[in-house]
Amino acid sequence: MSTDEDAPSSVPLLGKPKNTLHAWHSRGKGPRAIRVGNTLRYRRSEVESWLDDHTDAER
Repeated sequence: MSTDEDAPSSVPLLGKPKNTLHAWHSRGKGPRAIRVGNTLRYRRSEVESWLDDHTDAER
């Protein structure tokens, strides 16, 4: 399994459309991304960390 994900691969993990990920990136929101040419790539660890930071506290 690769440790890097491109935006389409991250979509199922985040449950958001690719365009939303690009919009978040342009606004400085969402998981940290790496730009490779014209493609945004996401480290799985960054996506998981972002999800952890944005998960509701246990009730």
